Amino acid sequence: MWVNPEINASDAFVAAWLPGSEGAGVSDLLFRTDPAYDFTGKLSFSWPKLASQSELNVGDKGYDPLFAYGYGLSYASNGNLAQLSERSGINTSGSAVGDVLYAGGRAPNPWSLYGIVGGQQTRLNSSVWDGGALSFTGLDRLAQEDSLKITWASAKPYVRIGTNAPVDFTRQSNGAMELAFFVRNTGTAPASLRVAMGCVDDSTCGQGLPVNVTSSEWREVRLSLACFADLGADLGALSTGMIIRSDGPASIGLSDIRLEPDIDATRTCEF
Repeated sequence: MWVNPEINASDAFVAAWLPGSEGAGVSDLLFRTDPAYDFTGKLSFSWPKLASQSELNVGDKGYDPLFAYGYGLSYASNGNLAQLSERSGINTSGSAVGDVLYAGGRAPNPWSLYGIVGGQQTRLNSSVWDGGALSFTGLDRLAQEDSLKITWASAKPYVRIGTNAPVDFTRQSNGAMELAFFVRNTGTAPASLRVAMGCVDDSTCGQGLPVNVTSSEWREVRLSLACFADLGADLGALSTGMIIRSDGPASIGLSDIRLEPDIDATRTCEF
């Protein structure tokens, strides 16, 4: 949270984040003694984009806030507040929102889930799909159908989590981030997988980091983003956050795919 003179001088600071988003929020400051700060919707200060902009306001040179509007609270507010809209008007495709690729049984904005069979890519609107050589169903881990069960009938199909507008993960890579997810074996034989980032089809996904899934219990996998960069993934303009193929027939459970800091500062390129 940015701290500036207005926050320090206020009686109360109120912030709210729009549902399902880390990248869009609104806030208000309340001042009891100065009527100039009784709100009608705009802030007396702004959420800055950079620390160097923390004291800029309307009319100041370089004023370009991340959030310029508040909720509109005042000391006269009776507590019956209007429901916040989930439409922020802010493009969050390259923000922290992109750090969660799949959770709770869905791929949140800006990501989408795809099945790729025979070179044909299908965008999935639910967790149930049968593409013949590749199929999906819902699976439980912590809650009902919060995970995917993925079944390969052969080694050719791919599972892809991608986005229409490329996301910049350069910051995450430079910050020793990892691609983390939970996986379990739901088949009768070990699953030998290849996990990649950046590529979209068989011609560019020939390589990937090896992930061998043998246990029927959920296990967490953590793979360093720097390892994907070594394989050629352009983390500065990434349209595929994760793509998975199997070396043969297999069935796995997949859950909670996200980017997180490296917890042990160890570069990990296989599991």
